[in-house]
Amino acid sequence: MRGRDGLHVDVHALESRGGESRCEEPSSASSGRRWTRRDFQYCANFCEENTCLLLETLAKSAPGVPDRLLYAVFVSNALKAVPLYNQRTGMADEEDAGEEQEAEVSPRRRLILEGGGEEGGHPAAAQSPRGLVMWDYHVVGVQVVPGEPGGRCLVWDLETRNAVGLPTPVSSYLSATFRWGEHGWKIRDKYAPRFRVVPLETMRRNFRSDRSHMIVQPTGEWASPPPPWDPLYGADSDSDSGTNLMSHFVDMDAPHGGHGVVLNSIPDLLVHLDALARPPA
Repeated sequence: MRGRDGLHVDVHALESRGGESRCEEPSSASSGRRWTRRDFQYCANFCEENTCLLLETLAKSAPGVPDRLLYAVFVSNALKAVPLYNQRTGMADEEDAGEEQEAEVSPRRRLILEGGGEEGGHPAAAQSPRGLVMWDYHVVGVQVVPGEPGGRCLVWDLETRNAVGLPTPVSSYLSATFRWGEHGWKIRDKYAPRFRVVPLETMRRNFRSDRSHMIVQPTGEWASPPPPWDPLYGADSDSDSGTNLMSHFVDMDAPHGGHGVVLNSIPDLLVHLDALARPPA
């Protein structure tokens, strides 16, 4: 994923969109284990691969978490500019210190932020006091925990600050990351997040990335050093075809539809997660 700030987000222009979901309340994963980032493979700026591997770790190591309850959730929009708060990249405080360098002193982060984009391109400006980062897309893991009256959902995001938690109840995550909650949210419509919810099994079979989206043209440099592990290619994907990351997962308006289910707003996402958490009829 490539970060871009410098897009002028009017965080004071409130647009109230109320609504609560039953997908909330858990304080830990169903296994009762206390997880940390060190339990998962991680490479900065490759959130899609981090999330795929995180979900596989949960599937193998978290008792009582069947594959059908694990999902990758892609976050983006038509502008490819989604503001996320409480990102470790955007704010290195004491509890996060040492885990990742601050953006303003990281040459590879500066390359990412200077990628330009729609509306004529925008200057680099990675950080804010609230950990605000403008991502072109982001990917997190979601664990559905069935229960009454509609289940509980946990968000697994390795880019979120320690203070937010890992995992995080979905209501807390949306509040901390998108400023969503009882007071609505503070973001212009054109920057509003959209979501693609993809089952783990679909990711296993169909996701592929040759990481070409992180190569700066025309120099051929990496915008950020690639992961030490091999690129991920699904069982049914063609590794010779390069990548389908953008065309089938990040693009919310993919002409062929892409994989998973696209939700156009936070309320739509909550309704969908709530449905996933309901016991089968």
